[in-house]
Amino acid sequence: MSEQLLSGGPGVPKMKIVRHEHTLGLISAKKSGGDAASGDVIVFFDCHVSPRKGWEMAFLKQMKRKHDHRTIVVPTITSLNPDTWKEIPGGGGGKVCFILWNNDFTWLYNPGRDAPLMSGGLLALSRRWWEETGGYDTKMVAWGGENIDQSLRSWLCGGRIEVADGAYVAHMWRDPKNPKTVLRYPIPTKDVMRNKARAATAWFGDFTQKVMTFPEYEMFTKNGESIGDMSEFAALKEKLSCAPFTSYLDRFSYIYLDGGLIPDQVFQLREKKTGLCLHIKRNDRAPHNVVLAACAGHHDLHQSSELQLFHRGNRDASKRGKPCCSGIMHWNFLQCLDAQRVGMGVQTFECEIGGSSQHQKVQLSEEGQLLWNWKGAWSGALGCFAPQAPKLGVATVTSVDHCSAMVEALGDETFPGDTGTVPSAFRLKSRDGGGACAAAGTKEGNGDSASNMELHFRPCDEQDAAQIFRVTPRFGGFEIKAGDSDYCLDSGGGSQVLVYPCYDEKAHNLNQVWRIRAARLLWEAEHGNPICVDAKITHEKVTPPQGEYRLVTCAPKPGQRLKKHEENGETFLLKDQDDGRCLSALSGNVLGLSECTNQHRWRIRSTNQGGPPVTQLQHEASTMCIDAGTDQKPILYPCHQGRVNQPQKFAVLEEPGWIQSPLTWGDNGRRRTFELCLDRLPVQQQGVAIQECQKTRAAGVEWEVLNPFVPLERQLWEHAAKPPKGTPVLGGDMAPP
Repeated sequence: MSEQLLSGGPGVPKMKIVRHEHTLGLISAKKSGGDAASGDVIVFFDCHVSPRKGWEMAFLKQMKRKHDHRTIVVPTITSLNPDTWKEIPGGGGGKVCFILWNNDFTWLYNPGRDAPLMSGGLLALSRRWWEETGGYDTKMVAWGGENIDQSLRSWLCGGRIEVADGAYVAHMWRDPKNPKTVLRYPIPTKDVMRNKARAATAWFGDFTQKVMTFPEYEMFTKNGESIGDMSEFAALKEKLSCAPFTSYLDRFSYIYLDGGLIPDQVFQLREKKTGLCLHIKRNDRAPHNVVLAACAGHHDLHQSSELQLFHRGNRDASKRGKPCCSGIMHWNFLQCLDAQRVGMGVQTFECEIGGSSQHQKVQLSEEGQLLWNWKGAWSGALGCFAPQAPKLGVATVTSVDHCSAMVEALGDETFPGDTGTVPSAFRLKSRDGGGACAAAGTKEGNGDSASNMELHFRPCDEQDAAQIFRVTPRFGGFEIKAGDSDYCLDSGGGSQVLVYPCYDEKAHNLNQVWRIRAARLLWEAEHGNPICVDAKITHEKVTPPQGEYRLVTCAPKPGQRLKKHEENGETFLLKDQDDGRCLSALSGNVLGLSECTNQHRWRIRSTNQGGPPVTQLQHEASTMCIDAGTDQKPILYPCHQGRVNQPQKFAVLEEPGWIQSPLTWGDNGRRRTFELCLDRLPVQQQGVAIQECQKTRAAGVEWEVLNPFVPLERQLWEHAAKPPKGTPVLGGDMAPP
């Protein structure tokens, strides 16, 4: 193949292949190829793509639109099947991206013609513009950040980036389940983060301060790592008279100002009746669950937990010009409060900053109602946010003889069954758990199921629509629908109880065909004994046994206030400021409180692992260290020697008195675990669901903004010099998004 390309021939133009004596990494290899190119147009394609016929003419046509050699073009990117090497049909494909404050990026939906940021692997530009801008940063290595650098080089220095109409390229995406797409050459995190830090430092100006607040940049802000020489950027900016970063933010104000990424205020949201705050319970990937938790509060030395910080965001498509805001964002994470329907739990999904998602239309009314699916003053909202009773247990299957959950009829309407009548609507009530009722609720975590719903048990509530199940005759049995939703109870072939999208009757799927006999909800296989839906009560009391400590979100509250006491050299007691007793080891090496004696003294072990010292908290008498344990139940465990792993990293914060495990991050900042503190009086978290607004008002639900502050990005924007009126926009003209 390579010989044919080198020699050319009928239908094959002669090509030049550039080889290197050693591996350079993606960025350097692309730069050497771009520098060696002799044609008028340079095209970069990842190796794992397949373009549709006609892509090259679409590229050239778009580049000539303005007769300006400074136009970079990108295709619409679709998906490639790794097994067939063919484009996967369906779906419009992604076109362009936009920059987030951590200098990562995500896809922009319905972007129009102009591309704020290109993904980096698929583009074309003139050789002249490549040479004028210098191509890629010569100090970047491997992969990551080059698309941000090149995009900003173009927009800020006189160029532009456009989507080529009619150009489609299918791209093979990584799939952890397909070995053909698994990453085979890991790239050091330090290299990726240095590349991104260089791009931010080069182009963001004062806004680099915001980027560096993210923990993944701690190697530069805390550990003293160098990002390398930046003189090439200074020379380029002077040569091309490049504009400041504020011009870019102004040019794409529909993202950063109208979309809500430069918010006026960041705040917590507290529900007055419970005294609890809206809190994001993050999973490995979206969607993330939304709960009510003890308010992390604001302390002079410690900002409220990021898991409880929100701001208004997403454009308001109902207003002229689509200004901000129509939803509520989780600050710094581009995740928006979202719900699918009344009766379902609230979660977060990636924000649709254009404001087109009705599921993300959330407003705090003057009366303190969090309105969901807000349609304006005339039409009102389809529902309101409300606390959900705590989950007491989960649904399980058992034999009929051991089943305790009973069907409780609602109303008088019935259907004939095989041993009597069956109610048209019912509640499923457990005799265990102090009166727990089954409810279709939002599942915690994110499995691979097509449904994000589950059947669990919570305190019985006649006003809770999720606890009502509706019956429809089907195939000699009954379909059991969860409330007014399109979800049905599913037997999973007899192995478990699922809440799954209802099958069409034509599918004749017997997994969703149930029977009700002797007030029990049953499923029968064609050959075999029936199984019964039952409750497995798993609820732990709010106060752990014996006052044991748990690890929870840090908050200035009783149960978390431990202060050094009777310091003697390197050792000290840790005295509870509300109880008067001291932190100690109880039976089984769990942590609790005991009378303050020298048997309960502690010391701080400090280890240098590069950067700020890592600290452990060691129990003097046992010589063991506090360890996070499992299920957020800390214990004493033999101290790690040498390199300290995350479960034993703890610090004593004198104010407000926290024993805290630090925040950690991975996957180049895309994955985080958050700070946790010892707490002997943890407050039980509650779910948050959408209910009819009339019911939430009657129940006294009321929300309020708590601890508002002006975030750094807004402060920087307010103090930055803006382009004077009449200044041409970057790129010369604008296509409306």
